[in-house]
Amino acid sequence: MPCDRKGLVCAVTSLIAGIVLLSGMAARVFAATPGDGAEAPQDSIAPLALPTQAETMTDVEIVTDGINAFALDLYAQVGAQNGNVLVSPYSISAALAMTAAGARGETAQQMAKVLHVYFVPPAPKGEPVAKDAHAAFAQLDASLKATNDPAGCRLDVANALWGQAAEGFLQEFLDLTAKHYGAGLREVDFTHAAEAARQTINAWVAEQTQQKIKELLQPQDLRRGTGLVLTNAVYLKADWAKQFDAKSTKDAPFHVTQGKDVTVPMMHLTDDFGLASDKDADVLVLPYVGKRLAMVIVLPKKLDGLADLEKSLTMKQVHQWIYDANPHQPRPVSVKLPRFGVEFRADLAKTLGAMGMPDAFAAADFSGMNGKRDLSISAVVHQTHIGVDEAGTEAAAATAVVMGRGKPPQPPVPFVGDHPFLFLIQDNQSGVILFLGRLVNPKE
Repeated sequence: MPCDRKGLVCAVTSLIAGIVLLSGMAARVFAATPGDGAEAPQDSIAPLALPTQAETMTDVEIVTDGINAFALDLYAQVGAQNGNVLVSPYSISAALAMTAAGARGETAQQMAKVLHVYFVPPAPKGEPVAKDAHAAFAQLDASLKATNDPAGCRLDVANALWGQAAEGFLQEFLDLTAKHYGAGLREVDFTHAAEAARQTINAWVAEQTQQKIKELLQPQDLRRGTGLVLTNAVYLKADWAKQFDAKSTKDAPFHVTQGKDVTVPMMHLTDDFGLASDKDADVLVLPYVGKRLAMVIVLPKKLDGLADLEKSLTMKQVHQWIYDANPHQPRPVSVKLPRFGVEFRADLAKTLGAMGMPDAFAAADFSGMNGKRDLSISAVVHQTHIGVDEAGTEAAAATAVVMGRGKPPQPPVPFVGDHPFLFLIQDNQSGVILFLGRLVNPKE
């Protein structure tokens, strides 16, 4: 079945695939084994497992399901804006999980509810709770790194803490983030050398992402009261298991809307792939080398069907799509997919607050970090990059949770004196008015 319908072709909906890819779902579902005692063909992907029952789930499965639930909640928020979107729920979750290690009381509970990962009890009735969620993050991280294949698949994950010198962070907090996230504390001076600290953090992010994300933090992201920045970086470079031939790539129309086309380089490949179809969409699975990771492309049947598809998106639906797209016998598919790239950057502070964790940004309790309640989140900066071509995919993501003191700076209120106004000069101590006048025409 061809994947070149005159509609929103594969590249737009591959942004949904980016969520699946970078969230760590592949670490769980793509590792499932064939059912019914049948052996999968040598050249196919093992069929995917549907969600496990809560009572039999491992801690890693519980955390993975939590990250994926957070992925769809977050996508519903950021997806409301126009244009391309690309987020890494795994990167954001890891950075916020480290932050949650220092959260206490209502702040901790709100963060857990938004992340769908409960680090300490209680949890809402019916929600699965990992015995040790931080340890599960460490296991998931190790599992993802095990996807590396010298034949053409590289996945790197790194974490780090950047703390104000002599801040006095609690050893318990430092030990937990070092043990489960590999995030050693690096001391910087936000108070007297904020720009140098910013450049140091950005250089680390650039190194971890192979220079794909060079300026994660902007000057306005750090301020004098900053006490700690928690960072996560993800880098992926993976070749397709079945590569496109660059000679087959031809310019073709991409149908942005009913009335707008753009010309793009359209790659073409005919081979056997996992493919599923329902009344709303066709779902294609393109595996990478090693077949542990794959890009999942959800193509709406209607040209303008992406918005409706996103509104009804659930994790159950995503699981079913991917499960159905991985039969024992993949079918011949003629794939046409744009060569494309996406860059995305956002401060997620307001978004996360609206999702249900407002205390983290105002009346916060992060006393588990330094023994005091003087820190709150001032910014959650997230940046992503992806490039998809005939050879495969290169993608990167980075997240920085900035912890500061006091209220975040307010945006300046505009005051433009471009029309007649009244003015006076007074002595502030006595209140006496020394001069009083008006300006009608500055040119007179």
